[in-house]
Amino acid sequence: AQREERSSQQMSSSQELAGVAAIEALGFSAEMEVVEATGEAAARVFEPGDILKRINGIALDDFDHLLGVLGAIAPGSTIEAEIRRDGSPQTVTMVTEDDGEGGSRMGVIVGFALPFEVTFGVEGIGGSSAGMMFALGIVDKLGPVDLAGGHIVAGTGTIDQDGRVGAIGGIQQKMIGAYRDGAEYFLAPTDNCDQVRGAIPSGLKVTRVATLDEALNALAAIRAGEPDTLPTCESVSDR
Repeated sequence: AQREERSSQQMSSSQELAGVAAIEALGFSAEMEVVEATGEAAARVFEPGDILKRINGIALDDFDHLLGVLGAIAPGSTIEAEIRRDGSPQTVTMVTEDDGEGGSRMGVIVGFALPFEVTFGVEGIGGSSAGMMFALGIVDKLGPVDLAGGHIVAGTGTIDQDGRVGAIGGIQQKMIGAYRDGAEYFLAPTDNCDQVRGAIPSGLKVTRVATLDEALNALAAIRAGEPDTLPTCESVSDR
């Protein structure tokens, strides 16, 4: 039960991060929103759905930036948070908590607010390895072209909010399953190349990708009929 719960959480997170990475690739932007105020001080000033814009006048780029800004503030400090609530800008003031490392924490759970709702029609699977393909699916749905150009393209890899593609487990089995189900091409995380080499099913063309942009470029080459220009795992050393 614990394993299934963790797998479900990973799947939910991968879908959220895929949405962020995809809309960034499409020229939109995601904003950080308060999902829940867990700290006593935060609960007095924040509401679910508040959009975080600035801390002490510093514009927030992403979650890592937020952590960095708070990490440089001494715990117990009074901070000003500029937010947008129900479309209106507001400024709230609160006293920070101790993050345990000499910096501050606000006591909020933060998620991402997308400019439109994204839902995924998947059931019975879990984990984070579908992240890159989720992101490509969103771009394919909303972008101006059919990304695969009529070809059957499979792939795997985690995704983060900046579009970086990460390694996954069981890639050899996934390549076999993809080829069995008719895939012509397979997008594999660069960090999995040591497991890919020597294990590619005959007839499946595998290209390595480290970012969502590289995956989109690979699909463009496939559409253009130039698969021989794609980077492979043979051209990188073991990691």
